[in-house]
Amino acid sequence: MLVMNGDECSSLFDTKVGVRHRGAISPKLFAIYLEELITLAEDCHVGLEFGKQKTDVVANADDVLLISTTKLGLQKQLNILQEYGVKNEIKYNP
Repeated sequence: MLVMNGDECSSLFDTKVGVRHRGAISPKLFAIYLEELITLAEDCHVGLEFGKQKTDVVANADDVLLISTTKLGLQKQLNILQEYGVKNEIKYNP
């Protein structure tokens, strides 16, 4: 994991624990941690469109919902999720 501060990054370090369950700041910390994943899922452009609004991912606290209009699109998102999990040592509970 890398921590960014402006244009500077920390050295790489392993995380041993997640965020505290029901901690006041836990949802915000988790959102920061998943920001890259959400961006990657949105960038594959397979979500649902409502006029000018597009929805690919809905995330709340430690829940992530992938939205796609096709099976192939959902598979693309799942592949992104899997690769992100391997890279960042995240274990998912489907």
